[in-house]
Amino acid sequence: MVELFKEGGWGMWSILVFGLIMVGSAGRFAARPDRRQLPFLGAMALTTVVSILEATWMALGAVFKALSDEQRIPDAVLTRTMWEGFKECTRPGAFGGGLLTIACLFLAVGLLRMTPRASSPSTKPVL
Repeated sequence: MVELFKEGGWGMWSILVFGLIMVGSAGRFAARPDRRQLPFLGAMALTTVVSILEATWMALGAVFKALSDEQRIPDAVLTRTMWEGFKECTRPGAFGGGLLTIACLFLAVGLLRMTPRASSPSTKPVL
């Protein structure tokens, strides 16, 4: 996990911070569901997605910069370096996607607990 985090670059820090706030808020929602928490959860999910996109674009920019420097990477390893760089550009999506998945599971539990339960057939009055 540490290697994945390093490969993702500096943008991984924003994903970590916003993602943990989102997961913590979703966990609180699962424990004590309250409809008023939903806008904040949606905003934190959106912020995490934007952080993922920003980190991915930063990583792509770093790869393109490295590939465009003729003196930095010899032609013999240029293609391999390009694919390695593109692999590292997927790290923000993998890390942030995992956090979003956990938050969505907590959200689903909270929503399930928040919905009113239907009365079982045995408790309905017979007319």
